[in-house]
Amino acid sequence: MDNVIRKLMKILDEAVENALPDHLIGEEREEMKQTAAVGILERLTEAAAGRYGLSDIVDGYDTLEAMLEGENSFSELIGLAHDYGIESAGRNQTELAEELAGIMLKPAVMREAFSDLHDEEIALVTEMAEEGGIEMPDNVFDMIEFSPFPREYFHMSDFGILQMTRDAAEVYKEIDTWNFQEERKKRAWFRDCKTAFIYYYGMAPVFVFADLFNRSPSYHTDEAGVLKMLEQYDPEEDLVLDDGKLIHEELYRAKYYREYEKTLENEPYVIPSYDEIREIGMYRYPYSDEDWQEFREVVARSQGMMDTEVVHALFLRMIDDMPADKVEDYLAESFGCEIDPEELPEILYLYTRLSGNTRKIALRGRKPEGEEKPDLLDIPHFRS
Repeated sequence: MDNVIRKLMKILDEAVENALPDHLIGEEREEMKQTAAVGILERLTEAAAGRYGLSDIVDGYDTLEAMLEGENSFSELIGLAHDYGIESAGRNQTELAEELAGIMLKPAVMREAFSDLHDEEIALVTEMAEEGGIEMPDNVFDMIEFSPFPREYFHMSDFGILQMTRDAAEVYKEIDTWNFQEERKKRAWFRDCKTAFIYYYGMAPVFVFADLFNRSPSYHTDEAGVLKMLEQYDPEEDLVLDDGKLIHEELYRAKYYREYEKTLENEPYVIPSYDEIREIGMYRYPYSDEDWQEFREVVARSQGMMDTEVVHALFLRMIDDMPADKVEDYLAESFGCEIDPEELPEILYLYTRLSGNTRKIALRGRKPEGEEKPDLLDIPHFRS
């Protein structure tokens, strides 16, 4: 509980200041600020006595039903109901929230909702279940941007606290077993490998997926194991099995994959490291690389915003070997982005530099610069 109080004291002054309307100035603003602070400090005192958790202090929701109704529009609830297989016709907002909460709080449903999360993501959930809420980590939005993180179970308070309701926390504690966590870790790694497979190969024999999966020090599988996992862990059917090869569903639908494969006949498959596969799986680009951090900052500065989706899209264009002179038009057409002319030369320079060190789908996962074309015996599948 002392940890809860320290967190809140740290953000109290800033939170109260930001919550006040802009038109309040001078003595009137200070008076209202003190009134708001006193109210929170009273809750802190009660928290110190063990009477409240973090979610009480920041006026969170007690139940998932209340949170669903309070934080979602009727149309958003209809969308959620569809996701959870609930018929929305003839129901009002309150009725939908009630039925949704009843479904979402079933242990089997929650277990499935949390079953693909990485260790870092599940750690946030575990802390929320214990504390009621947590101060947002700086990189949380980067972490969950492309994740199946079930946002519908959580709420962001006006004080920057990510919250989980008591009833949801109780169910999570019930499902939080050793078996659940072990299965979750395996599923999360499978998802990382599937992302790397789609990005770097598009299509490849089943053994290539096995080689990706076996980069983990914790797991080992063969082609039969891969096919079994696809049945269990790929309900979206992102990968299609055809003549002993796995093919990205979009490539398969395009019908030109056989011609595409012929152009790559002399290229061996290059398998990235465990750390790279995991980072691509979580962030969808080389997030920790200093050059990529610099590129991201420049892109953000040129738009006046930080947009992970834009950086991720440019990473995919590098994989596809799109030349730098197409970047400006691509961003304008795809995102409506207008790059600051003063920033454009640096963006194009960094794009070119990074692209030369990015694995290419046309090279079956090999980097065009700084990485020798490997002999077949260097590929994991061909090692004795």
